[in-house]
This record gives sequence, structure tokens and C-alpha cells, in this order.
Amino acid sequence: MKVFLAVVLVVLLAAGCNQVVESQPAASVEQPSGQPSSSVREIPVRVFRFGFDPETITVRKGERVRLIFTSSDVRHGFSVAEYGIDVVVPAGGSVPYEFVADKPGSFVAYCSVYCGSGHAEMKGRLVVE
Repeated sequence: MKVFLAVVLVVLLAAGCNQVVESQPAASVEQPSGQPSSSVREIPVRVFRFGFDPETITVRKGERVRLIFTSSDVRHGFSVAEYGIDVVVPAGGSVPYEFVADKPGSFVAYCSVYCGSGHAEMKGRLVVE
């Protein structure tokens, strides 16, 4: 019986500590760009046979970015190898993808899902300044 009460006491104490930790406000952490970590820049990206709109996506280093991909026609992909991005967008659907732009440079974006005869030319660019 004493062991049972000890176990119950430990569980209750642990649960109480967890409540105290969860109720504390999170500290505000600043990104290198001066943007708060909770700030997300949303950029709509339309994908279609055989392109991206906008063709060039330009963001600031350190910025948290949410790309909202929408396909105008068939299933497409959006890949940027250097960032490990590989999003599949269903025909007529939308898909969000969020990342932190932590590597500066100019990167090729391309369709990673075969979408027809012009697929090989379906390229864009991600620029991180």
C-alpha cells in the first residue's frame, strides 16, 4: 500500500510540475532579421503547366516563410535541393510548406512531378538575401 501511495504521489507531483512549466510564457526569441520567431511571411505560389507564379521567390535570410502552393491544373511538385524542399501539390489543390531561410544564395526550384511535355523546362528560383 505504501508503494502504491508513493507512486500516486510521484505521478501527481510530476503532473503539477508539468502544469507549472506549461503555464509559463515563452520567451520571445529574435530571428537574425529582427523578425520575432512567431512571425511567418506567407507567399502564395501558383503552379501550372509549365511554370511557377511568381517565378522568383525572394526572401530575407533568417525569415520564417510559409509558401502556399496551389495547382491550377494537374499534379505538380516544387523542389529546392539545397533546402530539402520537395512538395507535391495535388491537381486543383493547395499545400502549405514552412521553412526558415537560413542559407543565403540563389537556388533553382523545379517541378519534381512529371506534368507533361514541358515538365523539364518548369523551373523557378528561390533567392535568399
